[in-house]
Amino acid sequence: MIRKFTPDNITPDKDIALQAPDFHYYDGEAEPCFHRQNRRWQSAATVAKVGGRLFVAYSGAAGIDEGPDNYNCMSYSDDDGQTWVNDYVIINHPDYVRMHEPVLWVDPEGTLWHFWAQSYVYWDSRGGVWGCKCIDPAAKYPRWTEPRRLCDGVMACKPIVRSDGTWLFPVSIWHNFPTRFNQTGREESSIYASTDGGETLTYLGGVKAPTSTFDENCICERADGSLLMLIRVQKGINYTESFDGGKTWTEPAAYCIPSPSARMYLGKFPSGNFFLIHHYNFEKRDHMSVLLSHDEGRSYDQVLLLDERSSVAYPDAFLDGDKVYAVYDRARYGDKEIHMAVFREEDVLAGACVTDGARIKSVVCKSHGALRTEEEKANRLWPREFCTPVDTRSDAPKNEQYFK
Repeated sequence: MIRKFTPDNITPDKDIALQAPDFHYYDGEAEPCFHRQNRRWQSAATVAKVGGRLFVAYSGAAGIDEGPDNYNCMSYSDDDGQTWVNDYVIINHPDYVRMHEPVLWVDPEGTLWHFWAQSYVYWDSRGGVWGCKCIDPAAKYPRWTEPRRLCDGVMACKPIVRSDGTWLFPVSIWHNFPTRFNQTGREESSIYASTDGGETLTYLGGVKAPTSTFDENCICERADGSLLMLIRVQKGINYTESFDGGKTWTEPAAYCIPSPSARMYLGKFPSGNFFLIHHYNFEKRDHMSVLLSHDEGRSYDQVLLLDERSSVAYPDAFLDGDKVYAVYDRARYGDKEIHMAVFREEDVLAGACVTDGARIKSVVCKSHGALRTEEEKANRLWPREFCTPVDTRSDAPKNEQYFK
């Protein structure tokens, strides 16, 4: 049973976030505390494919919002996303720790990884990127290895493999929500590198975008070996480039497309053309689109509209040959849906789904928990005053009695 947190039962020690979460496997439906019929919030989907099986992970909440009542869910499909086994495993921390930013990734050896972030309360200025590997991805209920903490920070987008074989991890320490717990002094969008198959991660370099929010930085390598990194900021996206493998970065600047502040996905087709999944030419989180670039992310000239509705956000994607599987959330507080789109470069060029199997608005998981009320929003346990806003930073945050 998930623990309900109140000011009377929280653990006043941020170091509990350094402890591993629990994995709850279900041969059938999840117990009521984790069941999608009772879920109040659902967001941040991620997708990967191993063999013929699609995996999608996302975050849910027994509470009314993002915070320590969050947990990660895992679903899979054996028929190309037509039907799904939902929530066969729930990953939940038993204490006052937020589980967030799940990321699925397949490494060059074909191993499926699940990464996520853990933070005390909402954000403790340290965070922590965790990871585990899928042991038996073709089994009825695939199991996962014991999780390991890889580094400080948050990784909200997939790693990439540099042309020399080095794994690059886009990690950030959020500077927009500073607290008394900052231990690294490195509030920036960073790149960590691994040359031993993810066993160890080493800080490579990074850059600070002055108006970044949750960073959610993503990277892509160009043909000449240079790197393009995109960073979520208060008004849209900033971009920065590295010409030494990720050690140093140019000054962040406004990117070439107007867009709202939200997570984006940057990828590359087999042709070498880049594609960006985001909200194109809109100020709010609507019109989720795929944008095609013929100059490696310097400009975009073709668009495929995936979903014109409002409250669509946080795309992630997986490239399977020439086919892209993309997921995103819709109405995370309302209908609470995770959607999938399938497309190829030819579909983006045509501006419509014209290739075999291409489709949009396919539902992966829909939850049915009650809508949060205005009273609940006003009285939630973990208001963001746990984290002092950047423009009113002080030595002692509010609600200090909750902290060690």
